[in-house]
Amino acid sequence: MKKARSQANDALIQARRRRGWTEGDVAAQVSVDRKTYCRWELGKQKPGLRHLRRLCELFGTTPDTLGFDLDESVGGE
Repeated sequence: MKKARSQANDALIQARRRRGWTEGDVAAQVSVDRKTYCRWELGKQKPGLRHLRRLCELFGTTPDTLGFDLDESVGGE
């Protein structure tokens, strides 16, 4: 059985780009390494609740607006 292909989180990517930030900029501001943040943008991993809160505060928005569905399981910390 083939593994489902993950989808990029376009909302998260666009929020970052609108501010002119690099992936490393956002990663540093939410206290994760760049590779972890990149996995969130690529849809390969989801942030845990603590990091999701930090992202929402950083971008001044909600999880839904950033492309995260709280009804789905959120990644571990």
